[in-house]
Amino acid sequence: ARAAQSSIARLSCPRELVDKVCEWVPLVEFLRVWTATCVQYSLEWYTQRVFDCVVVVPDEIASINVAINRLAKQGVGFGKGLVLVRPGVYAESVRVTQNCHIVGLGPPDKVIIEAPGWESALVSAGLGGRFVPSLLGWESLTSGEDACVENITFRCRNESMRGRCVYIVMGRLLLLRCRVDGGVVVS
Repeated sequence: ARAAQSSIARLSCPRELVDKVCEWVPLVEFLRVWTATCVQYSLEWYTQRVFDCVVVVPDEIASINVAINRLAKQGVGFGKGLVLVRPGVYAESVRVTQNCHIVGLGPPDKVIIEAPGWESALVSAGLGGRFVPSLLGWESLTSGEDACVENITFRCRNESMRGRCVYIVMGRLLLLRCRVDGGVVVS
């Protein structure tokens, strides 16, 4: 930690400015560019400055849905939770109910969410209440309307569900560098 602090102190920009700039750099872009060119910036350095809570699947928790629920239990603020998903096939239907970032580590074709049975692989369940929590005094409650999912492949095991592989109920789910083997339904 001391070595990281001393290398940050040698920057020509004030530390507060570097911290603010990092908030606007997407995670995959940070990993691709910054860590390759700036030794003093690690994934841990970045996540400590940008996210209130980081959960790694399956290292800490076996399920992506349970990881999303952990963000809710810890009272993570608006969009400040990160779920990192290691390569593998995850047999679950992911329900995004928190404003968070879900990022697949590694190539997108190596991080696969495959829906079991008659379910969609990804459901964005925005509750339609972006401003309701603050009106009711529940500032820590988020509803998944402004979530971001990045670098993951989604597919349905059941051939009949391929037309509804990703289902966006409400909100502004952002899919970046994702592969969807099937259709996307927005209602």
